[in-house]
Amino acid sequence: MLSQDTIIECIPNVSEGRNQEVIDSIAKAISSTPDCILVDIDPSYSANRTVYTFFGSPSSIVDAAMNAARVIAKSINMENHHGEHPRCGAMDTCPFVPIRNATMDQCIQCANEFGQKLAKEFDVPGSFGKIDFHYSEVVVSITSV
Repeated sequence: MLSQDTIIECIPNVSEGRNQEVIDSIAKAISSTPDCILVDIDPSYSANRTVYTFFGSPSSIVDAAMNAARVIAKSINMENHHGEHPRCGAMDTCPFVPIRNATMDQCIQCANEFGQKLAKEFDVPGSFGKIDFHYSEVVVSITSV
């Protein structure tokens, strides 16, 4: 159960849909984050991609996304990646979506915080995201993790 009134959804798209051990390790990193609930894991063998869906408070959602990114960085080698789905990184998008008592501004803050932490920890380029209001979500596009 989430203890916060403000709930944000995060939906990272990960370039791994075949190795169940890696898929499960990423899920564990997300689900072990306090005040965060993993609600769906959708792997695709042919695309070699998995989409995770989880909910949490603004702070827990960023922590869970970072926990996932740490596992992803250790587990996925894009030089050996093959799949039908276009991709630009091991975690090539990480949308933040307002769900309950959350605003787009809070999602933008989450995306910025996540992008800054990711850039610092993994030394990825400073240009890490975009804001797409057409779909009412904030998307962080990661190309180097």
